[in-house]
Amino acid sequence: MTRVCQEGGSIDALARTDRIARQGVREGGSRGIAQAPDGKGDRVDVVATPEDIPSDQQLIDNDILIPFAGSETRTINSPIALRGADKVQPRMPPSVGQHSDEVLKEAGFDAATIAQMRAVGAIGWSNDNVFPVIGSDA
Repeated sequence: MTRVCQEGGSIDALARTDRIARQGVREGGSRGIAQAPDGKGDRVDVVATPEDIPSDQQLIDNDILIPFAGSETRTINSPIALRGADKVQPRMPPSVGQHSDEVLKEAGFDAATIAQMRAVGAIGWSNDNVFPVIGSDA
């Protein structure tokens, strides 16, 4: 698309790019597009599926995708930066129910009442960031 803009939006350039992309798809599916040179040294590329995004090298190299603290899992970097302040590396969100006991204690419930609420399924929890069905033993 850059070349099309540089050439003043030339219909010929747009048609050439379209032809290259279509040829790449015919020859190698969506992955074939990334292998299709346009004859002038450029390559046409796409992110074919959402599954490709976490390992997209351009997104990683440009700090658009960054890892959570203490994890290999990536997230989208915040576009907001404050001059003179370093960004804080994102942390994983808490798992479901991770802080329920603390919150309920602060609200005035004792340990026995919290245990009873948990036993009848009034509150759920998860140790692995998997969302349980509230009220189930899962």
